[in-house]
Amino acid sequence: MGSLQDMIERVAGVGPLIEADAERISEQRRLTPEVLDALRDIGVFRIARPSDRGGLDLTPLETIKVLEAISYHDGSTGWVSMICCDGEMYAGMCIDQGIIDELYGEPDQLTSGWMVPVGRAERVEGGFRVTGRWSFGSGILHADRIVGGCMVTEGGAVQSRPDGRPEYEAFFLPTDQVTIHDTWFTTGLTGTSSNDYSVDDVFVPANHRFDFFSDDVTRHPLSAYHGFVFAKLCAVPLGLLRRAVDEFIEFAETKMLVPSFQLAKTEYRVQFALGSAQADLDAATAYVDRVMTDLWDAVTNGGLPTYEQRTALARMNVWVAQTAKAAIDRLCEEAGTMASMRPNRMERIRRDATMVTHHVIGQQRMYATAGQMTFGTEGLFQPF
Repeated sequence: MGSLQDMIERVAGVGPLIEADAERISEQRRLTPEVLDALRDIGVFRIARPSDRGGLDLTPLETIKVLEAISYHDGSTGWVSMICCDGEMYAGMCIDQGIIDELYGEPDQLTSGWMVPVGRAERVEGGFRVTGRWSFGSGILHADRIVGGCMVTEGGAVQSRPDGRPEYEAFFLPTDQVTIHDTWFTTGLTGTSSNDYSVDDVFVPANHRFDFFSDDVTRHPLSAYHGFVFAKLCAVPLGLLRRAVDEFIEFAETKMLVPSFQLAKTEYRVQFALGSAQADLDAATAYVDRVMTDLWDAVTNGGLPTYEQRTALARMNVWVAQTAKAAIDRLCEEAGTMASMRPNRMERIRRDATMVTHHVIGQQRMYATAGQMTFGTEGLFQPF
């Protein structure tokens, strides 16, 4: 399908369409059909598909760069792309690899869902009876496949793993039996349709499941380490910050400030806000490059990431999200009223960046998770 540079050029080609539809995406709380078709056409949802199956076979770092390029044009479009390109990675985690063609016979399918095991999967003959309601099903209105994390039960009792932890797995839910609840009314990332969804006692075949938190070096590298799924979150704030910097430069070169009646670019505070934001962007880019390169090298050399490498990933995501938001806030403060008025692009960027920091991986409390990992005291649900 093409190299990283090919994909960056293709994203640039559909960028004007994404930007033209961005306000409509925000108002309708979902991608427009035109944008969705364009993303499919350029191969966004086959990023994690192996090349021998018609996929792009990009590394996780290359994937982040593509998603950053999409987020530059619109945060919601970047977020949906980031979440919904995971399907082939999930399929690669299935114990029964023969199921991949059944689930993902078509290369450009979107997958939505939430891995947190809030559902219940009762083991029965031939499979499981699944019941549950999940939140944050980003892109679910566009999804061809929907997954949900569950505790595994027998006779209603939660089962345990050999290490004493609860047994939890993720399930490919029968899409036609999933109820979508219209709950996504938010400040930012409004176009992601990240609604709640539920199923009630639906049957799922035994081979339509995967152990998301179990890593395995014998699988394809993209499916070997589950942290690659969460690593992509940083792409959205990177794209938002890069666009905010460009928008701010245009503002500073063309707008007069009151009461000085000088171009904004002549003001010290404007210069400081721009320089510090550019430094933050440079630092974030370098941070992501280093962490992701280390992780990928570990997996492609036949092993799994070290504990320190996984802890670095936990720190990286929250630092990038929080740093981007703070930099965007400073730029918007210096831009003044125009950055608070719709449909000004800076206003939407600020709202989207704020929303990223509300995601569990982008919240400051994730630093505590990184600290727990360092001390070896992390909890049952370990995203990295």
